[in-house]
Amino acid sequence: MIPANLEEFEQFLQRYNQCFCDRNLAALRNLYVDDGKITYFDNHAGCDSTDLDHHLQQIHQFF
Repeated sequence: MIPANLEEFEQFLQRYNQCFCDRNLAALRNLYVDDGKITYFDNHAGCDSTDLDHHLQQIHQFF
C-alpha cells in the first residue's frame, strides 16, 4: 500500500507529465505555485529560467 502523501505526489507527477504529452501550457501553469522564489532548471542547454512566464515560454519553444 502506498502512503497517501506519496500517492498524491505520484498523481501530481502524472498530471505534470500529461501536460507535456498534451502540450497543454495552461494546465501546466495551473500546477505551479506562485511564490516568486523559484528557479526553473531544465535538462536542455539555455532553458533555465528565473520566472514562470519565461519558463513556460521556453517549454512552448520546446513543443
